[in-house]
Amino acid sequence: MQTTWILAADSSRVRIFQELDVEHHLQEVQDFANPAGHAQDKEILTGKPERRNLSKGALGGTHDGQAETLPVEHENAVFSKEIGDYLEQARNEHRFDRLCVISAPKFLGLLRQNLSKESQKLVAQEIDKNIASWDKTDIERFVQDWRH
Repeated sequence: MQTTWILAADSSRVRIFQELDVEHHLQEVQDFANPAGHAQDKEILTGKPERRNLSKGALGGTHDGQAETLPVEHENAVFSKEIGDYLEQARNEHRFDRLCVISAPKFLGLLRQNLSKESQKLVAQEIDKNIASWDKTDIERFVQDWRH
């Protein structure tokens, strides 16, 4: 049986499960947290010393008129890169053969950008739904209904 990982993700949490059998029972492999995922930009600006000196004007745009990345967006991009790096390492270690991604739509786009080409080839299915905060039993039930 191929090893299938199920990724349940949003901007504040990513959980990776491994399917254990043909009945789609799941075992949690890894749980990542990104507390900044649902923070407000001002919370990130005041919460991190290296960003306290940014003015509100700095959030509006750059001198050349380009929109600047807001702090929450930046944190989410960094988080999705961390997930992409983890998956690439796991792929290199042959820990999974297939990947099913269930993610909040906006974060799904970030994940797509940060998966290596080799990891992208292992993505069997994608669902744009936010289930990352559900308990394991509900996620397992969702996967079973979806995969049958």
